[in-house]
This record gives sequence, structure tokens and C-alpha cells, in this order.
Amino acid sequence: MDKKVLLLLVLFLLTIYIYKCRGINMQCPLCFTNGHHLHIGQFSINTNHGPKKNGGFEHSPCKICKNNPGDLHFHLCMPCN
Repeated sequence: MDKKVLLLLVLFLLTIYIYKCRGINMQCPLCFTNGHHLHIGQFSINTNHGPKKNGGFEHSPCKICKNNPGDLHFHLCMPCN
């Protein structure tokens, strides 16, 4: 396969991943599922707060999300979902 075609394919898949798996701190519907996310500039994987149980969340929101509402984060998800 030509290198240019391969590069375009990788860029296309990366664009789809970024579009489908991104979230905004404290406003993200993907955080209502069990899973993980990471923040730009941080090398740690954070746990999503998960679904609501008995009026509260299963886990508390991560400190980065709480301290930086409105910033972007990315979920470790499958973009085809």
C-alpha cells in the first residue's frame, strides 16, 4: 500500500476517534458509563464517575475534571459504538 494512502487512512481513523471519544469536563455523557478517560497533558488514566446510584454517582468525578470544567478529555472507547 502506498505510504500516502496509509497516512491518509490513519489520519482519517484518528479524526473519527477524536470526534467520537472526546468529552467536555463536567458535561460529558460518556462519563455516565463505566470506563476510563485521559486528559491532554496528563499521563494518567482516570476512572469515569459512572452511572447514578441512589442519587449519587458510582465513583466521584476525577480531580482534573472538577478543577477544569469545560476542558476536553478523551475516553478509551471504540469509535464505532
